[in-house]
Amino acid sequence: MSSTAGQSGGGSSAAHTTGFMRRDFVTAALVEQSIALQSQAGTRYAAVFLDYKGVPVDVALRVLLRPNERRKMLSLSSQGTNLS
Repeated sequence: MSSTAGQSGGGSSAAHTTGFMRRDFVTAALVEQSIALQSQAGTRYAAVFLDYKGVPVDVALRVLLRPNERRKMLSLSSQGTNLS
């Protein structure tokens, strides 16, 4: 796998995340897609997808092989961002 893209993380279930919160929303979206792909087509296809998209290998390995270490998304509301 390549190691050219942003930060690590992903995941959506608070029960399966660490205390780290993700700030790289592009990589987060790719990670979410890979998790769905993993459940549908298997880990190998999800890993190839993440590699093709340039997600760092350490991130891909953590997300796909250690789901309890996935990071949770940092929502705009938790940052105190007011969009109105």
